[in-house]
Amino acid sequence: MTPAAAMKVVLWGTLLSTVIFWFGVMPVAERYCGLDQYKVTGKNVDYGVSDVEALAKNDRAAAGYVLPILFPLDLLLLASLAAFMITWSLYFAGGAGIPAASTWLVIIVPVIYMAADLSENCLLARMLTDPTTISNRAVVIMQATTQLKLAAGLFGLLQTVSIFVLALILRR
Repeated sequence: MTPAAAMKVVLWGTLLSTVIFWFGVMPVAERYCGLDQYKVTGKNVDYGVSDVEALAKNDRAAAGYVLPILFPLDLLLLASLAAFMITWSLYFAGGAGIPAASTWLVIIVPVIYMAADLSENCLLARMLTDPTTISNRAVVIMQATTQLKLAAGLFGLLQTVSIFVLALILRR
């Protein structure tokens, strides 16, 4: 396999794995531990201490959310989404007119997304496995981490699509 062909496999593999995990994690979460009745899902910050406590009190749902939802499924989702954003942005950066010396800048937002999502998962897992750690301060920190994750994920995807589209336009 040529390096160019291998790179195309990597590019499409990151996209495919992201789509599979994106559409697979939440339905599994909702079926596996009944998360559809809880607000603490990482999709928004519309939850409070009482919502985290309610989830933590349901031992089956809390344990099921930590394992296998947060770890390993959501971990695989965040890794594949970050890999997609990074590989596509890096691959098409030159074609989009980004100077080679500045190409490294395109990984900043995806790395921030990845760190925020992992931090959110760890904070929530800690609270669900040890309910004594649930406090207003801990929930506010988790909400801020969720907001950062959502913003960085959105901006990372916008960056990736913009670089890809710009590279296609300039290619012509």
